[in-house]
Amino acid sequence: MWDDVYASPFSTSSYCNGYLQNSGLKITKLYLDTCADGFLNCTSQLAAGELWFYDRDKTEDNAPLSHNQSRHSCFGFDQILISALSTEGAVNENDSTRTNLCIVFYPGTCTTLPRNLSILECDVCSQLSHENLQDKWSISNEPLNRTINNSQKSYGYKERISLEQLRAGVLITTTAPGAVVRITPMQNKLIPQLKIKTPKNQLLSLQEASALFSQDEPFGDKTLSTKHQTMLQIKPELGFGTFILKSEEHSSNDADAYLINVYDKFSPTYLDVQTDSIHYQYGDKLTAKITLVDYIDHDIYDINASLIGPGGQYVPLKLSKVKKTSLKPLQY
Repeated sequence: MWDDVYASPFSTSSYCNGYLQNSGLKITKLYLDTCADGFLNCTSQLAAGELWFYDRDKTEDNAPLSHNQSRHSCFGFDQILISALSTEGAVNENDSTRTNLCIVFYPGTCTTLPRNLSILECDVCSQLSHENLQDKWSISNEPLNRTINNSQKSYGYKERISLEQLRAGVLITTTAPGAVVRITPMQNKLIPQLKIKTPKNQLLSLQEASALFSQDEPFGDKTLSTKHQTMLQIKPELGFGTFILKSEEHSSNDADAYLINVYDKFSPTYLDVQTDSIHYQYGDKLTAKITLVDYIDHDIYDINASLIGPGGQYVPLKLSKVKKTSLKPLQY
């Protein structure tokens, strides 16, 4: 057992003729010479019982420093390679000769530690469990390549009308009882008193024709004058078909234009739009498949399609029919 080994980072290679890390030697104390800036990494491959630092510039008579007096340590090196033993002295387990070592290390970042270092002792570390940890949990039986549904269905439509159209009468077409109608002025003005004519030619006020009614309550698009809008759900007993919405009064406070939204929530007819992706970047090609589910053979020229951009711009699209109820994929 070597009781004393002195290691200097400035030992010359002429002293080196063997490898220490493969020799199996055990060292009780390893003195590291940290003169100048030759700080050594503490992650040596040696099986050292204690690691001492020796600073010959700051210690009288070359006496080794104690643990609490150690000044420097380096942690930035990849590793320290003990290259060789000195040829001075016998190399065996009983030899207590101080031996100079040739140290080769990689440059790194050195850290100056506080003057007073604390040694942490752990009395229970040897009693801690060293068993391998494992856990398991159940997962759902679903494929990882689950397809994302990019399809959206529309059961309604909207139309912008003028005040003159409203006074003359606007057609509202439904295909199922219980449709919801919303009238929103395009200006911050009131909506005139409206009447509705049923498919059976009954002329009713909106309150009389409504199962649910709301007026002057903000809802929906904040860019519109929603505080003056009117909403109603047509009574189911009034049936479905073509209703006529009109104003019989004239006032200077009436708005010049209106937006009418019809939501035919129970309709068997709907418009299905499916895109080939859920998001697009600039320059990407957008492909969409449009299907009108109503089992009626519509003329392709009776359908107008537009793409509305993020800035509200309308881009007209050209359509061609694939089959009776499907239109050819659009490319933009």
